[in-house]
Amino acid sequence: MSVQPYSIFSTINTTKAIDAPVSTVWPVLRAMDEWNTFSEVFDIAFKKGDRVVEVGQKIIIMSPQLPVNTVEQYDEIIEESRICWTLRGFQLLGLGSPPVLSPPIILRTQRCIELFDDGSGGTILHNWISYAGLGWPFICLIFGMLNKSVFNEFNSELAAQF
Repeated sequence: MSVQPYSIFSTINTTKAIDAPVSTVWPVLRAMDEWNTFSEVFDIAFKKGDRVVEVGQKIIIMSPQLPVNTVEQYDEIIEESRICWTLRGFQLLGLGSPPVLSPPIILRTQRCIELFDDGSGGTILHNWISYAGLGWPFICLIFGMLNKSVFNEFNSELAAQF
């Protein structure tokens, strides 16, 4: 019997109620290059400088609370609903260093931020990441609770905009 590395995974989930409709929250969430104007935990740099949030675009996610930057690629965008991206590699020495690629068999992530109508004019924000591949237990051990803390802080910072 063999175990496929993609069939073993872990997910970190966070949620936050926001006192504004999805149609108001979405443009702020979608303007990822402006997150640093309200967030102390995440900043986004675009790999090609296009500053356009579209499927296929690569970004660098930076956080002073995390020891590495990550190179990610958008793989799903559903207007007023969700933005998802996957890990492509790590940038260990700051923005000037070349990224270290992460083969999916070693570590694969999917990260999504989703918005749901709460039925009373507000929004439920669901912010999650799933880890798979042979390296996920090591990454979760090191970053798991830290990621959850950073996600919760970002959720609160986003909610405070409304």
